Amino acid sequence: CSKGLGEGAGKFAFAPSAVLGSIQDGGAEKDAEKDAEKDGVQLGESEAKAWLARKGLRFPLLYKPVDNHDICVVFNPRGLASAARACRPAVVQEYVPHTGEQIYKVYALGEETIITRRRSLPLLTASETKDNWHFGRISAKTVSASEARASFGGGIDPRVAADMVALAGEMRGLLRLQLFNFDAVVEHGSGKLVVVDVNHFPGYQKCIADLGPRFLRFLARSYQAHADSLAAAGMAKPTPDE
Repeated sequence: CSKGLGEGAGKFAFAPSAVLGSIQDGGAEKDAEKDAEKDGVQLGESEAKAWLARKGLRFPLLYKPVDNHDICVVFNPRGLASAARACRPAVVQEYVPHTGEQIYKVYALGEETIITRRRSLPLLTASETKDNWHFGRISAKTVSASEARASFGGGIDPRVAADMVALAGEMRGLLRLQLFNFDAVVEHGSGKLVVVDVNHFPGYQKCIADLGPRFLRFLARSYQAHADSLAAAGMAKPTPDE
């Protein structure tokens, strides 16, 4: 995805990740992996190390099961093998150290961009003594009254907000979608915006207080744009129920 960011490629990035449970490496390794899964043989520590080497991922990692939201932090190969025994397939993503323990949840409604902020994870490092840490959904964590106000746009650094709007524009072109959201963090040290999650048609009502009026404006603009394109092509203007 990073290759599709165009002019923003130097300022924005996607967190490195891979899917565990649907190994896409070729040759004998792929056949062996399929046989192991078919026979119920679980991923062990040595297999975890080999898989990570092939994917180029480094600890700590976020382990995101495909069929639930029980996310955990994985600190070493033992932790990855343990998580894989508990639930597969999963997206395995490098943890991105980020500033302020904050994650930004950015919503696109057509050309409108709504930026919210939530509490995130602390700075983490790889560990040989701690295998993994289960914490569920980051966005489900409780927030204080001041954080709740900030989640609706207040208190966000204007420079970060401007970068998020620019990144949302890049994402529109990359995804070719009008209704989506992405989660991003400001990478510690570099200041680069790193996308850690993307969703199409997300649950807007969870984070946008005045969703109704905003969504109606989006529908009206979409209808007018469609009508204008038909008129330019010499076609009849659509009725609202078409």
